[in-house]
Amino acid sequence: MTTSLRSLVPVMIEKTHQGKIKWEYAGANNFTAQFPDYVLRIEFDPGSESVDYQLHIVDQAGNIIETYTPGRRSPASDELANLYELARRQALKVDKMLDDLERRLKDL
Repeated sequence: MTTSLRSLVPVMIEKTHQGKIKWEYAGANNFTAQFPDYVLRIEFDPGSESVDYQLHIVDQAGNIIETYTPGRRSPASDELANLYELARRQALKVDKMLDDLERRLKDL
């Protein structure tokens, strides 16, 4: 049985929700999750006319081993957009910052 990267996206979403995948900021519109032998990298390209999101598996030498690139505005793209948003919010600590902002605003 061969597993596709696309089929793993729902699992990545679930594990990110559970805090079992830790995403880090890796540059503009680019987030990574480290594993012992490889890295997951998710990217958003707002300027592309054909692709919004890309998911890569990168080995220790920096080689892209596998890429998943759904077409723009497809259901699969929506699923990858969900993973990207979770990765972005986790890596940039968005929820923590919003909670802090709410607290500070209440204290004004």
